[in-house]
Amino acid sequence: MSFLADIITTLLRIERLKPMSLAPILALSLLILAQAVPSPVAAADWGYDDMGSSTAEQEPTSRSTGPKATAPGKKKWTPTKTQAPRGAAAAGKNVTAKGSRPKSAASGDETSLSPEQTDSSQSSQSTQAVQSDKPAPPTAAEINARNKVVDLKSWMEIYALAASSSKDDDRGQILNLKTLNEDTRKKLEQFTFEKIEGNVPEYIGIGPLWIPLSKKISDDLDYKESYRLLFRALLRHAVDRLEPTAVQAELIHELLGPTRIAEIGPPVLTEEAIDAYNDMTCFLYQKRHPDHTLEGEDNRRMFAEVIRQKYNDAPNVEAKRAMCKFDLTWAAFRCRYLDASAADKDKLLISMEDKSSSRTSEQAASKNTTGGAKKQSVLALTSPKLLKLFGMGPWAESAKTTPVAVKMNQMSLPTK
Repeated sequence: MSFLADIITTLLRIERLKPMSLAPILALSLLILAQAVPSPVAAADWGYDDMGSSTAEQEPTSRSTGPKATAPGKKKWTPTKTQAPRGAAAAGKNVTAKGSRPKSAASGDETSLSPEQTDSSQSSQSTQAVQSDKPAPPTAAEINARNKVVDLKSWMEIYALAASSSKDDDRGQILNLKTLNEDTRKKLEQFTFEKIEGNVPEYIGIGPLWIPLSKKISDDLDYKESYRLLFRALLRHAVDRLEPTAVQAELIHELLGPTRIAEIGPPVLTEEAIDAYNDMTCFLYQKRHPDHTLEGEDNRRMFAEVIRQKYNDAPNVEAKRAMCKFDLTWAAFRCRYLDASAADKDKLLISMEDKSSSRTSEQAASKNTTGGAKKQSVLALTSPKLLKLFGMGPWAESAKTTPVAVKMNQMSLPTK
């Protein structure tokens, strides 16, 4: 427009021309000026109306390939699902109307989740993760296999206790089987494993009985020695019912060592039975006379001679057999006494004194045939735990027709 104004100004300065003569020239200039200024519609064709658009409606800084904007008064074009904008399709972008929300955030979008739904989904996923981490309960076969492992370990520790020392405190070597030599340990392990795998009832279920008992043995030396004597006596008398060449008999001999024979018999009177009589006599005397003791090598030798003489003078084999098994009677008494209450301990002492006082061997033998009064006296020396032990293991297997608990009821003591 500036160049037209300059033309008009120049023409007016021409003095020879009249103002009226300028009318055609001015009309021609205005016509040119009108054609030089684009209309709104033409401006849209050139892209000028984009200058006033918001940032949300602008295309990238590169040359736009999108659709032309609509002229004022016309319906604005919006992309539909079936017709995508040319520029957006070329650029691979989503085009939304001004001020509208993206479809993924719209309230009617089926794929969107509310905050409550999101929290619920996350909680469900967390619960599923915890449930997937929880181990499945063991099957019956798995429980059975686990129990067999416990039983095998328990029997091996019992054998290790039986092989432990009577003089040294070797409690720390029992549970790791260090009291067994390697060859004997392997044989006993194989033998017991076959029994457990074969579901021999005398070898099944020892774990729950042994595990709490093993802790007491590890903590208390008196428990260790009492149960060591008990298991050795049970194993020793089990051999008497087995064939000498049986595998089980050979293993027990390897475990216990050579038999110490005091009188050849039959039946054989062992040094262990004589030691049991000695221990009982000293124990009872000390309980009744706390300030005195009968312990001493001279006294023990004298007691041993008395027991041998009583054995040789016994009226029958049954009386001799009762004396031969006194090591088991004494060991059972010791174990029973450890777990007894103060009142029960007094009763046990009375029962033991009665068994060793005025009864003759003939009276003891005759009581074995009647059994009534004898049974009540002997049961006082036992407990449910001990009776359960007597019904398990190699000693019970070798005496299926005559359980060890019944054999104990037939035991008697000679007079002094």
